[in-house]
Amino acid sequence: MAVGNVFERGVELALAEWWDGSSWSVVPVPEPGGASQSALEGVSCTAASACTAVGGVSDTAGGVPLVERWDGSA
Repeated sequence: MAVGNVFERGVELALAEWWDGSSWSVVPVPEPGGASQSALEGVSCTAASACTAVGGVSDTAGGVPLVERWDGSA
């Protein structure tokens, strides 16, 4: 699992990609309601079906932490 961010139309969005042993595929990262920008900055995997990524979200009130969990399929 690799995480980071991507800029689309001037907006920073969280990005996650999964390596299956032969190719990378983008993993959908849900945007929290009200978020205007988000980024993932670190990831730790204890198994192929157990990853936790951390980062942050910006909204009209400022920035808040973002935590996403990968179970191997979603």
